[in-house]
Order: sequence, then C-alpha cells, then structure tokens
Amino acid sequence: MLIVVLAAIGIGLYLRNQERTIERQPTAQPTSTPAPTAAEEPAVTPEPTAPDYDDPDSWAYFALGEDRGADVFIICPTVDTRSERNAFELNDKLKGKFVSALDMEKGIFEDAGRLYSPYYRQMSINAYRLPEADRAEAKAVAYGDVSAAFRWYLNHENGGRHGHPLRHGPRGRAGAGGDRVRRPPIWGQTICGT
Repeated sequence: MLIVVLAAIGIGLYLRNQERTIERQPTAQPTSTPAPTAAEEPAVTPEPTAPDYDDPDSWAYFALGEDRGADVFIICPTVDTRSERNAFELNDKLKGKFVSALDMEKGIFEDAGRLYSPYYRQMSINAYRLPEADRAEAKAVAYGDVSAAFRWYLNHENGGRHGHPLRHGPRGRAGAGGDRVRRPPIWGQTICGT
C-alpha cells in the first residue's frame, strides 16, 4: 500500500493578512529612472537544476520507519517564506525547515509504514503575489520536482504497492502546484481525502 500526502500550511490566512497590510500602506509615487545600459544590466543566472533523487541527500525522509506493507509519500508544506518565486537554494537551513515541518506531521503517518518525502524547489509563499504567468511558472517548477521524485519512488521503491493519495491540510495543493497534478496509473485504485 502507498499513501501519498500532499501537505501545506494554511497560507490563505497569511495572504489575506498580507493583502490587508498592503492595502493600508500609502502608495509610493512613481519615479523615472533611466534604462540600464548593457554594461549595467544584471547577469541572468540560470535556474538551478532539479534535485537528483538517486541521491539520498535529496530526500528529507527516505524509507524512514518500519516496513509494514505501506509507504507514505509526503509532500512538505510550504516552508519557504523568503524567496520571491521558488526555493532554488536547497541549503541546510531550508532543508532543516523541511524536516521540522514534516516532523510535526510524522506522528500521524509513521505507524502506517515507511515515510518518503523529497526536497523540492517549492513555490515560495511570496510567489502568490506574482502575476499569473509567473505564478504558473513557479508552480510548474515545484510540480516538476515533486513529479520527478514520485516517479523515482515508483520505479525504485514502490514494489507494486497500491496507492492511497491523501491531501492533508487546508490547502494541500499549494506548495506543489497540486491543482494540476497528473495522476500516474497507480492512482487508478486509490482513495483521496482532505
């Protein structure tokens, strides 16, 4: 048996509070600035590559716990509150936030079996303020990483277990762009919960 958990924090309240704060702030008057010359233009840095899920260091949880005939694949809730778009720098501090958030939910699922949770370039909470096209790109990056991790898990660790995806939390789709999750064939025999 495989249980998939899409977990996210209640970002709706956070965003509503942020919008109220922004509405109360005075509007700055636009100023004109000269266009940057070619020498002044910032260098475009390429988007960091996706985590390598063959590497155990790309997983917050990897086969954590006893094998009881079920695996739980957990998508970490949104923990990146600083990036403008995605958590491109998966450094030790951010990885620590992933594990801390997962540890708060681990007790719900640890008796079910082995736990798996990938690090991924999650969509930052700040990305919800971006224009729609930029938000869509941020969601696509997060979804691409989660999808790659899940495919890796299915190909290397699943062993033919049935899937049981669960959506956990008030907006269990937020960080991974789950509103457009393409379900792999294993999910044909699944149950979903919220």
